[in-house]
Amino acid sequence: MDEESLLAAFDACRYQKHDMFVVQLLTPEELDPSLPDEALLTDSEDGSERRVRVTPRLLDRYQKALAEHRDKVADYCSRYGFGFCVANTGEPFENAIMTIFQTDRFIR
Repeated sequence: MDEESLLAAFDACRYQKHDMFVVQLLTPEELDPSLPDEALLTDSEDGSERRVRVTPRLLDRYQKALAEHRDKVADYCSRYGFGFCVANTGEPFENAIMTIFQTDRFIR
């Protein structure tokens, strides 16, 4: 889902007075990609494929875009009083639950 559609979905929930807690699930590969010089990437949402040449500059741009997206979602959630956290799917489920509960919305 693109960022504009995501925030529009959040707006729809907000307008209906829903209380939300957003958990962004990222795989270890999404958090720190380790790719060969050339790779065939498959979009996990729509199945499209694209061959790319992987350079340090490309990986840096990816990390910046990921951080920018995370920050926009976190800022949105903060602005409207929603909870937000990032969970790494490579870590035990209990870690994600503790991260969620340690936000100021649950444990004080």
